[in-house]
Amino acid sequence: MFSSWSLRARFLLATSVLTLVLCSVFAFAVHQFVELLEDELLHRTLVREMQELKTELSEYSQAPPPSSSGLTGFIVRTPDDRATLPAELRSLSNGVHEDVLIRDRVYFVAVDAAPGARLYLLLDTAHVESVEDSVVAVAVLVGLVALGLSAVIGFALSRAVMRPVTELANDVSHLDPSRRNERLGNRFSNREVGVIAAAFDDYMDRLDGVLEREQAFTEDASHELRTPLAIIASAAELLAEEPELAPAARERVLRIRRASGQMQSLIEALLFLARG
Repeated sequence: MFSSWSLRARFLLATSVLTLVLCSVFAFAVHQFVELLEDELLHRTLVREMQELKTELSEYSQAPPPSSSGLTGFIVRTPDDRATLPAELRSLSNGVHEDVLIRDRVYFVAVDAAPGARLYLLLDTAHVESVEDSVVAVAVLVGLVALGLSAVIGFALSRAVMRPVTELANDVSHLDPSRRNERLGNRFSNREVGVIAAAFDDYMDRLDGVLEREQAFTEDASHELRTPLAIIASAAELLAEEPELAPAARERVLRIRRASGQMQSLIEALLFLARG
């Protein structure tokens, strides 16, 4: 299938595929970087908030749990406090837990202990996920723009790449067979297409040799064939004028004259065709 594609089409396809692969790798790298940054940011945020909460509790034991945009806290001091704790949090051990699903929302959860209490901090990842989606969307958009630009730039580059080939084809189309020793290699000596031009010049050298041998043959054949026929024709004409010649012999002589005339016409036609 691809063997029938033009060189320009192959160049454009290769450029587009390369750009698509690079954009895909770039988008994947951005996605992984954002995921890593998200996990690190949420983890550090929860650890910092937990330390601040423990500091507040050490100064004032009845300090309320934090409750702000995206951050929710629970302080379990009594069985009643534990009853209000979401069931998904009760079995969690100390530390930071990722992707905890509570009421159809995903949280990062930090669990720790304080004197007389157990602390839970929940950080909603919805906002961070929306930022991540925006970054990925921008990366995809940049990739599509880069793909479009690669097609435009690839088309321009393909024209630049194909220009020497087009010039060579144009020069070949203007070659005059009647003009010998006309060569193309010196016009493209500093380009890659010069290899093709040099090969074409080599072919032209061999073709000129064939044409020279053909011309020499036609010249020799013209002389070597016309001379005997001319002698035969003149001899037959002289014989036909002999008064003592018998009628039967005269008829044979006339047949020789006609045959030599036909042969001369045939040779003229063959030489005309051989010389183009």
